[in-house]
Amino acid sequence: MKFPLSKIDVNEYHDKIYELLKDDDCRIYIDTNIIALFYGIHDSARKEFFDWLKLLIQKNRVKVPVWVINEYTNRFIRNQIQDYLSPLKKVSTIKKEFEQVSAFLKMHIEESNLPSNKYTSINEFHKDLKEIEEKFEKIAFTAKNKDEKYKLKIHDEINQVLGNSILNSNIDDILESIDALGLIRYNHKLPPGFEDGKKNLNAHGDLILWYEILKDCKDNKIKKAILITDDEKKDWVYAPNKLIFNSIEKSNNSKPQFKIADPRLIHEFKVATDSEEFYIISFELLTRILIKNISSRFTNLASALQLVHTQSDDSHSDEEQSNSESNEAISPPDEPIVETLAQVPLQGEVEPTEISNEKLTHELEVQLLPYNSYALADRDFPLVDKTYFTKVIEQLKSYNWYVQNPSIDNLLLFDSLGLEESQSNSDSIFVIGRNIYQSACGGSGSAVDFIENLRQRLTKYSDYFINHLYSGILYEVYFDSSNNFRNDNLKSYLINEVLEVLDLDRLKPSIAFIETVLKEYETNLLYLPYKDETIKIEIVFEGEPIQIKDWLENEVLYLKVKEIKASGIDLLTDDEGNALDIYYPDMNYSGLIDLICKTYGIPSQHYTVNVKPDIDKSSQITMGDKKLATTMYKNNSRNRE
Repeated sequence: MKFPLSKIDVNEYHDKIYELLKDDDCRIYIDTNIIALFYGIHDSARKEFFDWLKLLIQKNRVKVPVWVINEYTNRFIRNQIQDYLSPLKKVSTIKKEFEQVSAFLKMHIEESNLPSNKYTSINEFHKDLKEIEEKFEKIAFTAKNKDEKYKLKIHDEINQVLGNSILNSNIDDILESIDALGLIRYNHKLPPGFEDGKKNLNAHGDLILWYEILKDCKDNKIKKAILITDDEKKDWVYAPNKLIFNSIEKSNNSKPQFKIADPRLIHEFKVATDSEEFYIISFELLTRILIKNISSRFTNLASALQLVHTQSDDSHSDEEQSNSESNEAISPPDEPIVETLAQVPLQGEVEPTEISNEKLTHELEVQLLPYNSYALADRDFPLVDKTYFTKVIEQLKSYNWYVQNPSIDNLLLFDSLGLEESQSNSDSIFVIGRNIYQSACGGSGSAVDFIENLRQRLTKYSDYFINHLYSGILYEVYFDSSNNFRNDNLKSYLINEVLEVLDLDRLKPSIAFIETVLKEYETNLLYLPYKDETIKIEIVFEGEPIQIKDWLENEVLYLKVKEIKASGIDLLTDDEGNALDIYYPDMNYSGLIDLICKTYGIPSQHYTVNVKPDIDKSSQITMGDKKLATTMYKNNSRNRE
């Protein structure tokens, strides 16, 4: 057995989990609370996860322990599944409570004590109360209707996806072991389950689940395993004291805390399998890793999990919350921000004194890069002072949704009219723009909302502010944090939303800036944001549909893609060396178009599609042996033309 870790490198840990997710020798187990979570997230979020999970189920890598099915079944057959939808029931409770409050107010609020700046008459006040009551009635009816129908729909989805992945365990054998050792383990606080030792019902549930996982791994010679669970009790996981991000140590006190498997469980796994490759991860951590390494197509799932998080009042202790300095919300400053960041110009940087007190005009934007090198390579941006902008950047760089979200929400209250037009402020706003878009692509709900409503958001700020902010957002699409052109890895998942505001005259300086920096990379891009072009996409399908076995081994008809071109350039290749290593979800015609456009950064307002032959656009589509091509392949195709 090993000592528990006092510190852990978060990026290395994430990379390790991702490697295991790709490893066909790694088995993945799903806990009961994850099945319960499926009831708490919306349809598109479940679909994103199930589409990915199906690929692993096909390889027999996903398993649901029998004990998990037992716990779920106990709820289902007793009609207790609605407990998973408990927030819906609160609507009726709130409705009844408001009716009581309304009745009380009608008796006690009279014309004489009405606030004159709010109401002109008691009838107006009563009208508002009645309107709210009627709206609550409609909302409560809708929630009840959802409660009645929704649970069976989700149950059927879960059964379809996971029904063939249930272990064939002999629970009686496991229960015999529990009878002999359960109380001894609890009395000596051996994980898992000692936190449940005082329960009257299901006190041994965690231990049964653990023994079932160990037995399955031992019997089937599984040496690598991941348990996905949102159970963060101290008899499963613990929080190392320090976290390492990019060689910088930080306290592990933000919420949610970063937690890993108890070393005693890893030791027991090693005794059973002769391997220490056992990991426990939360559903949130899994989602973060999928977004980071596979695709931003899991942002619906991320947003849904953040909503679930806000519903939970007891998911984190008071101690965790009070100790979390990095999670503290910051308020916009009352006074205008002046230049406080001491900057020492490096070779090739802009001298702050040249433009610090002048407006950055369109002509100046065209003539030179208006940002320092540590803003263009924003991983090096100094966070040494305590200004409002610096705190915003630090929070956006936290990679923690629950730190990023309030920071972005507060930024909407920022008054930019009195802002000094200085070099340090220009750099800071630019980096904030980069990190808002980075946060959105990483799944932050508030960041996604900011980008999806960009036109309206930009109306809140001055021309100076929005041009540097939007320049940062655009730059993040095409350049990484080391200031390298992204080439085949454009961060273009939200390209439609980002480029939807190109028509705004206020943003002309930003458009001129991105034109300047993209000039040398034009041949690597199909679409250029500063050119009013329409990309002509041509898709040719094979003449006859083909039959392919789906993940349930059912024969399904698929349309096979034969050729894809954009403005005459081949986008398909069957050469692995020229193919993009990207995530291909299950898709129909609209999904294929979405995949092409988000891969190559083509906004929906700027393409046309010609399909041969005519197809049923609801049909499933397969790429066959071909994949979308790299820049090098596209350029060779362009040269052939």
